[in-house]
Amino acid sequence: MKGISGMGASHTRVWQLEEQSRESCLKMTDLRRVLLHGILEAGKSTTADEIWKILNRMLGGHAPSHGSIQRNLNLLVKHGVLRRDVGSNRVWRYDIASAYKETSPA
Repeated sequence: MKGISGMGASHTRVWQLEEQSRESCLKMTDLRRVLLHGILEAGKSTTADEIWKILNRMLGGHAPSHGSIQRNLNLLVKHGVLRRDVGSNRVWRYDIASAYKETSPA
């Protein structure tokens, strides 16, 4: 994935999320790795459509399908890598789950 332009997300942070995924028994695939880059680049509280647009830009117009992205977002949520919130407008928004763990009071 090194050669993909626009992948400005921290490689260290992506690696940490990959490790977290593996620890939760979720196999790391190329699609999930690219998706993690896109999520980090999108920032907090992003929608699946916003992630798709970022991936489309990063991959030169060859983003994975919306269905593939949504299936993998669901898996990342299920395995505790991402957190999903539903707003009043019923739009799902995604964040990195560890960001909540790090800032939560003990």
